[in-house]
Amino acid sequence: MLRRLLSGLFRRSIPVEDRVWIDADARTRGLRAQIERSLQQRTAVLLLVRSQTDREDLARDLAAHAPRIGGDRFAAPDLQRHLRTPGALGVACADDLRPLAALPGTPPALDIHVLGRGARRSEDAALIALLAAWAPARIVFHPSLDDALLRPHAGRLQPLLEKLGLRRDEPITSPLLTRAIGRAQRP
Repeated sequence: MLRRLLSGLFRRSIPVEDRVWIDADARTRGLRAQIERSLQQRTAVLLLVRSQTDREDLARDLAAHAPRIGGDRFAAPDLQRHLRTPGALGVACADDLRPLAALPGTPPALDIHVLGRGARRSEDAALIALLAAWAPARIVFHPSLDDALLRPHAGRLQPLLEKLGLRRDEPITSPLLTRAIGRAQRP
């Protein structure tokens, strides 16, 4: 009983961050570059997308890295085992995942990149909880100012970013931004 209480108190939370891109094209290019850097460093990468079209397009763009494609909920355990290999790449729809038990042993470093944000905070919280068994090193959401969630704010942000000299291939990152996106989502 005491052990369970203490492990709950000292459980490591999964670092979550947002990288906001100027537009969808810049996001796709930047995301590919970040994934390739991680793979070169022998970090396993799981790329989660919101639609099957995005899954197929990005899997084709990253074909040189032999990604394992998660096609449905039954493929999730195979994908989880595949990502235990350093430098492995997996591409799946967020809806294709299901609750899984953590695999035994020490997991290798795993970065999870999520294309976009959900409309509701609860969607992203459920996704983060679901991914805990995958033992990620971090989870990075990649919204763009073109996304429905951020589009209402793009008119105010884009001129400011241009004045600050932000390049199109450079994402905006900040813990303050991650909290602001969480507030912009519906509860």
